[in-house]
Amino acid sequence: MSALASVAGSRVEAELKAERLDLDAATAFVRAIAGPEANWPEEGAVSLNIGNAISAGQEFKPFTAKFGYGPKTLSLAQLKFGQQGGATVEGTGNFDRTDATGRLTLNASGASLKQITAMVAMYIDMASRPGRMPAMKSLPMSCWVIRP
Repeated sequence: MSALASVAGSRVEAELKAERLDLDAATAFVRAIAGPEANWPEEGAVSLNIGNAISAGQEFKPFTAKFGYGPKTLSLAQLKFGQQGGATVEGTGNFDRTDATGRLTLNASGASLKQITAMVAMYIDMASRPGRMPAMKSLPMSCWVIRP
């Protein structure tokens, strides 16, 4: 990867399909191999299709993500994961890396409102811990509950 990174306008594309994956360990492994972010390719695209993913002690069945980055943007084309009890989350997003602004859209569904609120509470708790989320100028948040 460092040979790719030394060429101006370099791009890396990766696709991973697996039955089971520890996302935290995989992230640490990629960072160890790729080196400092300054040495990463200018653009990248990643596609993950995991049957059973684990991150921060949470299990996600299934886990699908398609995202990419460029010099100025980070895009999340698809995010989809499920949790025990049948609750699922789907999302997309686009972010400006220079201004640290963007939009993330998440849709959650579950058999009950209790499942959904428990899942949302867990992610808010994780995001509020120091060092878990990159610094942002602002983090506007809104939530709509739509009942059938």
